[in-house]
Amino acid sequence: MRRMPLDSLRRAVRVAPLAPDLVGRAVLGRVARRIAGKSIDTASAPGIGNRAALDTDPRDTLGALLPNVPIDELDTFEREYEAIDKELAERAATRTLPMPPLWRTARETGLVLYTLVRALQPAVVVETGTANGWSSVIFLRALAKNGGDGTLHSFDVRSDVGGLIDPEERERWQLHLLSGGSLQEFDAELDQIGPIGLFFHDSDHSYLHMRLELRLAGKRLATGGALTSDDVSLSHAYIEACEESGLQPRLLVDGYKASGFAVR
Repeated sequence: MRRMPLDSLRRAVRVAPLAPDLVGRAVLGRVARRIAGKSIDTASAPGIGNRAALDTDPRDTLGALLPNVPIDELDTFEREYEAIDKELAERAATRTLPMPPLWRTARETGLVLYTLVRALQPAVVVETGTANGWSSVIFLRALAKNGGDGTLHSFDVRSDVGGLIDPEERERWQLHLLSGGSLQEFDAELDQIGPIGLFFHDSDHSYLHMRLELRLAGKRLATGGALTSDDVSLSHAYIEACEESGLQPRLLVDGYKASGFAVR
């Protein structure tokens, strides 16, 4: 068995003051992945399909999350989103972008995210892992359509992110750069932002980082807010974070992965 990388141990030590209860679990998870190829939760606990509702159609996800939104309104949001998704594909084809196309937000995940912002009307949206800015544009266009002064706060470790965002869309956008992905810095920045209307995790998907990032956001989630995440099938970090916050998640199978959505 290979040794656990030194940088992983250093990360665990750095975040220990924020979440001492998670560090031991994360270290065991790294060992389990080295031995069995799986994280400790996915190797020993029930599959995610046994811990949360699993959807294959985004309409099922939205119907469960937004039971009071009329069908015709959902249809309107979907038409708006389809035009944005097409426009984003055209932008991506004509721009030189630093991150690979694979890092784009999957189509049906984007539909759910856009609809949640349009329906819930959050004043504050927070995302982590901006990359080329595919999800950023989705959020910014939804906020603009809502009117008001809704703002998107994007967190990343690189300054060259957001290449898909047009100049006029940046008026509602605030980019926060974190030193080496520091969760302590992330925690402090969230204190300055205030209650979060929608949070979307799409950064470091290791169990410890994902679990703690979602915990920090969940603690600040506004009443009626949404806790969402990409790549929820890699571990049970998202499921556990929802359970900890008293949320009932819906998991949407979108292509080769699954995304998670829950509304308070």
